[in-house]
Amino acid sequence: MTGDVCSTVPARQGPFGINEAMWNGPHNVESDLTCVHPLQASEQQFYSNEERQDLLMLRNTQGIHAPLKLQMERNVAKQIGRLPCFKSSNLMNDILTGKIYSIDFDDVLNTEPESVGNPHVLVEKKFGFFSS
Repeated sequence: MTGDVCSTVPARQGPFGINEAMWNGPHNVESDLTCVHPLQASEQQFYSNEERQDLLMLRNTQGIHAPLKLQMERNVAKQIGRLPCFKSSNLMNDILTGKIYSIDFDDVLNTEPESVGNPHVLVEKKFGFFSS
C-alpha cells in the first residue's frame, strides 16, 4: 500500500458529475478530510503491524505451517457476515485476532458508518446483480 493511509478513494460519480447517493450513501464531509494528527496514520496501521510481527515470530519459531493456518482461519472468519444493510459484530474474527480482550476507541464510539439505503439495492450491489 503506497501513499498516505488517511487519503480517500473518490466516490463513484453519476452521469451528471454528482455523488450517487443510492450507491455511496449521502455525502459526508469527514470523508474528504485527510489526517488530522501525524500519529493518526500510525495508529490506523497498529493492528496490521502487530499482526505482521506476530506471524513473523510464529514462522520463526514453529515454521511456515502455523502462520498459514492462522491466516486461512482469519480469512474464513472475515468472509462470514450478514446482509449489507446490517452491521456484523465480527465476533469470530475478534476471537481469532485477540481483539476481544481489549476495549478500543471504535468499541466505545462506534466509528463505523451505518449503511443507509434500500436493503434490496444493497444486496443486489453486494452480489453483483448490477452491471455498472
